[in-house]
Amino acid sequence: MITPLYNPQHKQWLLGQSKALLEFARKSKVPFGFGYLDKHGEVDLSQPVQTWISCRMTHIYSIGALMGIEGCRELAEHGINALLEHFQDREHGGFFEALEHQPGADGQAVPTEAGTQKTAYAHAFVLLAASSGLLAGIKRADELFDAISAIHDRYFWDEAAGKMRESFSRDFSESEPYRGVNANMHTVEASLAAFDAQLALGIAADDERAARWLHRANSILQFVFNLSEQNAYRIPEHFDENWNVVWDYNENDKAHQFRPYGATVGHALEWARLGCHALVMNRKYGVKT
Repeated sequence: MITPLYNPQHKQWLLGQSKALLEFARKSKVPFGFGYLDKHGEVDLSQPVQTWISCRMTHIYSIGALMGIEGCRELAEHGINALLEHFQDREHGGFFEALEHQPGADGQAVPTEAGTQKTAYAHAFVLLAASSGLLAGIKRADELFDAISAIHDRYFWDEAAGKMRESFSRDFSESEPYRGVNANMHTVEASLAAFDAQLALGIAADDERAARWLHRANSILQFVFNLSEQNAYRIPEHFDENWNVVWDYNENDKAHQFRPYGATVGHALEWARLGCHALVMNRKYGVKT
């Protein structure tokens, strides 16, 4: 019996769905990256050009390039260039969280008022985009990978805590006294991709250039899975700067887009997938956790 996973007709259907999604999203390309699409597949100009969306699209079109789908490589290149040329803060380092659609008087991209904040969430997605770009051989992906790796190392990764700091002011002089597992979850995703990308470049798994990414993914995962065991397999999302749970965080704003009150079912599914991914990597490369 052929299972659905290996059924040729099912695989062809999945390929068709993938191509349809890639085709639908092509309209998201805007001068400074990729825009937010409405339900009709048109760019919603009321939404800024967000880093996480531009990075996700760069990641997706890098996968499309690996699949050999026409036009995907050019879109991935557009994403990498946008991150380097428009989202990157040349003055203070790091990457803006969101840009205006319209350029400034000098013709350069302008961050939104809130978009000057440097967040672990956005920087996790930049690492993902750079890693996928490396795997797909996208031009300048190596440049982006080096830039985002340096920012993760210098500001966001807290080795003592084994987790990511949440956010900083534009010049990195002030750190937010909040910690959250959402940004750390996407850091796990990006770190596993970074580990894969380094291996693809021929770097050994025990080389610090690669090993640090798997170490970081494992550290965060261990914390979250231990936490879930202590809370009936629900995962608290919000913490103070010392990683004490803040149980009533956003109690009056339960539907906050990025920091919703309580536990998030969808995130539990993501953590499960990431745990499986890390387990395979650890077993393959002999890492004990």
